[in-house]
Amino acid sequence: MSGSSPIKRWPGWLVLFMVLAALLAIGVQRAGQPRTADEREQAIYERLACPVCDGESVVESRAESAVQIREVVAQLVVEGQLTDDQIVRQIDASYVEELALTPGRSGLDLLVWVLPAIAFVGAVAGLIAVFLRWQRTPRAAAPSDEDRAIVAAALADAETTAP
Repeated sequence: MSGSSPIKRWPGWLVLFMVLAALLAIGVQRAGQPRTADEREQAIYERLACPVCDGESVVESRAESAVQIREVVAQLVVEGQLTDDQIVRQIDASYVEELALTPGRSGLDLLVWVLPAIAFVGAVAGLIAVFLRWQRTPRAAAPSDEDRAIVAAALADAETTAP
């Protein structure tokens, strides 16, 4: 065996994977943030559902209520007082039905979205562990001449005692 056992190397790979996942999450979040007011408005429109349309976002809908929401969003973005999340929460709170199309970033909403990803990563890690264990399990040796002789004798004995 070379220098270190697989058990000692496994935590290092896990840490490397976690750091890589964190860096990817940070990169995706930064790349996904809109830069201009128009891009910000568009991103907010996509996060809100039309209150009268079934299954359409504010950006897709041509209904009067969706047009009014777009005007309010544009005004709030221009004012620059609120973050995107605050604008979404404010508009969502002003309607009886829930308009937010994206889950909250805390509590049960976050758990519902993150839990399947955690389960998937756990399943993949479990499969990798099983495959590695199978790989380390020694294969059955080929039968020896003595084993073949025992089987031949048992078969011959079974043929002579068979009716």
